[in-house]
Amino acid sequence: MAAARLRAASASIATARRCNALVTELHGRAAAQAAASDARAERGEALGPLDGLLLTVKDNFCIENVPTSCGSKGLEGFVPPYTATVVQKLEALGMVTVAKTNLDEFGMGTFNLHSAAGPVLHPGAHEGGGARVAGGSSGGAAAAVAAGCGDAALGSDTGGSVRLPAAYCGVVGWKPSYGRSSRYGLAAYASSFDTPGVLSTSVRTAAAVANAMSGPDPADATARLAATDYVPEVGESLDGVTVGIPQEYLVEELSASGRRAWAEAERWVQDRGGRVVAVSLPHTSAALPAYYLLTLAEASSNMARYDGVEYGRRARGADECGTVEEMITAARDGTFGSEVRKRVLTGAFTLSRTLYDSYYAQAQRVRRMVCDDFGRVFGGEPAVDVLITPTACGNAPTLAEAQTMSQLETLANDVFTVPASLAGLPAISIPGGVDDGTGLPLGLQIIGTRGNESSVLRVAQALEEEHAASRAL
Repeated sequence: MAAARLRAASASIATARRCNALVTELHGRAAAQAAASDARAERGEALGPLDGLLLTVKDNFCIENVPTSCGSKGLEGFVPPYTATVVQKLEALGMVTVAKTNLDEFGMGTFNLHSAAGPVLHPGAHEGGGARVAGGSSGGAAAAVAAGCGDAALGSDTGGSVRLPAAYCGVVGWKPSYGRSSRYGLAAYASSFDTPGVLSTSVRTAAAVANAMSGPDPADATARLAATDYVPEVGESLDGVTVGIPQEYLVEELSASGRRAWAEAERWVQDRGGRVVAVSLPHTSAALPAYYLLTLAEASSNMARYDGVEYGRRARGADECGTVEEMITAARDGTFGSEVRKRVLTGAFTLSRTLYDSYYAQAQRVRRMVCDDFGRVFGGEPAVDVLITPTACGNAPTLAEAQTMSQLETLANDVFTVPASLAGLPAISIPGGVDDGTGLPLGLQIIGTRGNESSVLRVAQALEEEHAASRAL
C-alpha cells in the first residue's frame, strides 16, 4: 500500500536529506496522494503498475503551487501556476510525489556543486573528509533513488545529466530519444538537447515510468515521437543482437577498473547469445567541444529572460538604478552563480556577429558529422543494434577533488555521454562493475538509434541481470 510504502521510506528520506539531495519535501501532498492510491486499491480500481509508487522530481520541473528554484537564487520564491506535462502524466497514473530534488543551477554542471542550496553528496560516502559527489546535474535525483526514498526520480538530461549521476550512485539512468517526452514545464537550459529522463533502481521500472510520460504534447512542438509501451522481460535473450564497441571511446582517462568492466560487458553479451563487433565513430573527439559551444549558445539565449523584470528576482536597490541595463545587470549579478554567468557569457561570445561562423556554425557542422557517424554504424554492414560504452571515466570523485578540478578536467567527465545527446539518441546507464580501489559503482552505457528504445532496454535488462549475478558470486 502507498501509505505504508511512504512510512517505510522515512529513514531513507532522512539519508537523502543528509546528502542534501532534497530541496522541498512534500509531506502533506504525498500523504494525500498515497491515501487516494490506497483507496483506489481497496475498491479494485488501481490505475496500473505505477499507482502508489514513490517519485521524486528534479527542481527544474514545475509543479503547480510548489516552489521551483532550478537551484538558483534567481528563482527564489517562485511558485509556478501550472505543472509540467511529464509530472502531470505520472501523477495521473497514481505516482506519489515525495519531494523535489537538488540540482546544479539551471542544470549547468557535472558534479552538482553549483546549486544555491549547496552540493549534493554521494549516499554511499557523504560524511567526513572522504565525502564524494553524486554527479550532476541530476545529482539530487540520483542520490534520492540510491538512498531508497523513492521508486523512481524524474530528471533532465542535456549532455549526460541523468546518466552520469546514475553511474556514480549505482542506479539506472534512462534518457529516451529527444522528442519522446514533452519539455513543457521543464526550465530550459539548451532547448535542442534537454530531455526528460528517469532514474530508478531497475531497468524495468525506469522503462515503465518513461513509457508513462512519453508521447506528443500540443504544448511542446518538439515532442513529436509516439508514446512507447515496451518493458523488457526478465531473462531476455540477446540472440540476433549485434553490439558495437566504439574504439574511439577507449580514452586515456578511462580507469583500469572501467576498462575491465567494459570488457566484462562484452562477455555478458556473448553469454546471452549476442554478437560483439568493433566499430568506429571518427568524429567522437570533436563531439565534446561542439556540444559545449552549442549548449552555451542556447543557454545564453534562454537565460536572457531572467532580467528581474519579467522573470527572476529583482535585485535590491533596483529602483535606484539609472538605466534598465543597470537594473538587469544588478539582478543577474546578485542571483546567477559563477558557473551560470560563465556559461552565459561564453555562449553570448560564440553568437557574436564576428564569431558566429567560426564557432556556432562550425559546431553545428560537427553535430551533423557526429549524427552521420552514428547513422553509418547503425545502418552499415554489419548492422549494429546498440553500442556499449562506459558511462564515466571512473567512480565518483571526492568533494575536494571535484572542487579543485580544472575546467577542462571537469568537462572531460562528459566525454562518453555527450555524443548521444548531440544526435538525440536514446541512452541508458546501468550499474556495470565496481572500482577496485574504492568499491564504488561504475556505469555502463547502452546507446541505440533514435526512436528505437526497445533495443536499448532489451540489452540493458540482460546486462543488469548479468551484473547482479556476478555480484552474487
